[in-house]
Amino acid sequence: MTCSVSSHVPINHRNRSQQKFFGDVYLGKQSSWRSSDLPFGLGNLSAVLFFPIFMYTFQLGITGAAISTVASQYIVAILMLWKLNEKTVLLQPNIRNLHFGGYLKSGGFLLGRTLAAVLTVTLSTSMAARLGAIPMAAHQICLQVWLSASLLADAQAASGQALIASSFARKDYGRVKLITHVALKTGLATGILLAIILGLSFPSFARCFTNDSQVLDIVRSGLLFVSASQPLNALAYIFDGLHYGVSDFPYAAISMMIVGALASIFLIYAPPIIGLPGVWSGLTIFMGLRSVAGFMRLSAKNGPWWFLQDSQENEDGVCVCLSREREAGGLIKFLFQPAVPLCSNKMKTSARKHIATTTLPSPSYATLETFVFLPFINLF
Repeated sequence: MTCSVSSHVPINHRNRSQQKFFGDVYLGKQSSWRSSDLPFGLGNLSAVLFFPIFMYTFQLGITGAAISTVASQYIVAILMLWKLNEKTVLLQPNIRNLHFGGYLKSGGFLLGRTLAAVLTVTLSTSMAARLGAIPMAAHQICLQVWLSASLLADAQAASGQALIASSFARKDYGRVKLITHVALKTGLATGILLAIILGLSFPSFARCFTNDSQVLDIVRSGLLFVSASQPLNALAYIFDGLHYGVSDFPYAAISMMIVGALASIFLIYAPPIIGLPGVWSGLTIFMGLRSVAGFMRLSAKNGPWWFLQDSQENEDGVCVCLSREREAGGLIKFLFQPAVPLCSNKMKTSARKHIATTTLPSPSYATLETFVFLPFINLF
């Protein structure tokens, strides 16, 4: 029996960098789906169409997969540049006005963070490949479903990031508290819901990828990894969005490097001893430590989130009192218990106005991309 394993980089990682760049440009403007999501949708839809044509009709195999991926991303890039050109001046007359210093400072931290994350996931794939073709094939199926489901929380994090950035810039700390509260709760709820859905459907859903009985047997053993780790994944992505919203790039980068190093040590030594469960355990540790790092940052009194530890009313009159939650269990209580406004009637009215304007944008296309385009593309 032979078992073929696709060696091209999963589209989740290959093209997310380009989409993340353009997506962040539009997030900074809090643009609607008509501006940014339509090009992404057309680009990914073109990939869905290109994959079977180049891989099977033209019989190019892996080369066809690479051509399809690159072509779809050029479509996204061209459409996004065209739409962006309608809203702003892309080419400034004086290069000294481009402020490369500030961009490279933040970009350098994010580059280090991205390298740490990609190297950790790549190491997990390398360790799985050393176990043989069949375990590698099972690992790829579990990894793709695991990542695709996790990206729903990434869409929520992007929405929270845009809202927090605008409020934090205005020093509207009361609104930032409220957005943080909603983002963490909805992210955790999303993770729990995904864990339940995947726990019930993953064994059957895996048959969409392969009919090989040996591969499916190994895939079923990864059910706990795929489903139970979703709450950790969701919180990790939400915390990333919160860090970016307050421009806490140094901490996001350094913590990711440390977490990636610790997880990589486990990934190097565990799989040769316990096999594929060691790879999956390493990835779970990686996401779990990211969540722990996020909790630690939000709990710190001397970082950019100092105001979460301050129960005083903010300057805009939005009184979100956290002292009771902190006495009863700190940040964990902050996640699971609604904030208690202890304000005058005038302040309550102001708080209601802020709450009414703090509804997280619906991750319309991002959700569609996560659950329709990416899993469908990875079937090929």
